[in-house]
Amino acid sequence: MFGITRCILRGASRQPLSSKRGRNHYKGTGSGPMGRHTKRGGYVIEWERVRSFVVPDLKDFKRVVVQ
Repeated sequence: MFGITRCILRGASRQPLSSKRGRNHYKGTGSGPMGRHTKRGGYVIEWERVRSFVVPDLKDFKRVVVQ
């Protein structure tokens, strides 16, 4: 019985996940899903949930070169 409890406690650490601790784990960005999974194993993208980036108009932008 103590062998089972020891194995459970070994895997249940509460330390933060760092790059050294999680070798085969992708932590993600915390941004949420952009779609949903289907019953047959596919994935449907919901376009209203897709992130879009707004770029300002750079037509009159003056480039400054620092040397």
